[in-house]
Amino acid sequence: LKLIDKSNMIPLLLGYIGCMPIKRPFRDNSRDLLKKGELRETVDAEWNTLVQNIDLGRNLFMFPEGTYNQDGFLNQIKKGVFYLKSKVDDIHFNYFNLTYDSISYKKSKLHITYGEPFYLNKDDTSDTVTKIIEQKLGGSYVITLGNLMSYYLLKLEESSSISLENFLKHLIGFKDQIIEKHSELKLGSELLKLRELKTLENALEKLKSLKYIDISEGKIKILGTLKAIPKSLNQLKKHNLVLYHKNQLTKHLHKLDGIFEHN
Repeated sequence: LKLIDKSNMIPLLLGYIGCMPIKRPFRDNSRDLLKKGELRETVDAEWNTLVQNIDLGRNLFMFPEGTYNQDGFLNQIKKGVFYLKSKVDDIHFNYFNLTYDSISYKKSKLHITYGEPFYLNKDDTSDTVTKIIEQKLGGSYVITLGNLMSYYLLKLEESSSISLENFLKHLIGFKDQIIEKHSELKLGSELLKLRELKTLENALEKLKSLKYIDISEGKIKILGTLKAIPKSLNQLKKHNLVLYHKNQLTKHLHKLDGIFEHN
């Protein structure tokens, strides 16, 4: 934070809109609090403040994963939602998801999906709450032009080729089948209006410049780097942009595979 906010204004602005950081073990100044035997007391006090504000009618905005993902997968859901559910009577939740498309455009485009309000039962266990949140968040990733292209390209064999016209035809057919068979899935605007090769130009040029594919004589050739899986998935977006985008579709794969296998 210090590297991007030398004026130290961000903490002030976050505080002004009501943000409250929660101490986490071995982060922030938690080591010092742990040595003093004050960590648990401090964490409880911060959570109690959140609960008090909810009781006063204020809305709480939180990240159930506790951080952002670096590999395209949904991160492990922390216990914050379960804790609030157990502390606040008659609390209801809503959710939204952020899907980034860093392939189809020169700059990343953010797609935001909003869910429907829902309640958690008083007797729901921590594991049950975690599964509910995982299902709702994982199932709300937007199918974008970038991650659908990534899914399809990774289905092709290394060194295989496909004509640009056939690639476009297959993507359009895939998109139309998703709309017909799985209307509950959300599609990005660029994918919805896919009709001609021009829409794919930025994405294909980026993938070619990253040496994932080659394009020659009107054909796309799959290169070995596209299929390469890094030893570590940390910072996957930097090491294999295509795999990162395909991972966004993890909760949709059984539906997408069903369509792919019948085409």
